[in-house]
Amino acid sequence: MFLTGTHIGEAIEMQAKDFDFENSQAFVNGSIDRSGEYRRGIKGSVKTNASYRNLDITNRTLCLVKRTIEEVTWDSMENDKFENLNYLFVTKNGVPVQNNSFNLALKKAGERVDLAHKNLSSHIFRHTHVSWLAEKGYPLKAIMDRVGHEDSKITNQIYTHVTKSMRVNILEDLEKDGL
Repeated sequence: MFLTGTHIGEAIEMQAKDFDFENSQAFVNGSIDRSGEYRRGIKGSVKTNASYRNLDITNRTLCLVKRTIEEVTWDSMENDKFENLNYLFVTKNGVPVQNNSFNLALKKAGERVDLAHKNLSSHIFRHTHVSWLAEKGYPLKAIMDRVGHEDSKITNQIYTHVTKSMRVNILEDLEKDGL
């Protein structure tokens, strides 16, 4: 999620067919349906029309996705109880990972590394992705397109806060220009 800026529901819904390895792209075309039939892995819609998008992805992301595909394939061959729903981010039985289980594991991991004071959830990865893009100076429109936002107000208010790194860069540029 950090490498792509996707929501957890978008990531959980992804299948191998949603990746174009030759052109280094991922296709965000749905979100896992969180209704009562979660175990069946029903694909739902994304939040807005802008959320349907093609993402250019890095070589690192491609490698991680390929490795995940291999691991899920092995799991499906080794476990007779594996429900092969073709999703990549699944439990040992092939059921899509639940948001709350992921967030609970993340919170526990945070406690082990002295981050219990942080409100860790899956959204931290998306937030960090957008903040990183903002720190690098990418235009708001490009950030909105990458993460599937229709409204710039959301991107501006929630994600593009001024980070410590931005403040340092501003000061360095002011000093460099003698201001």
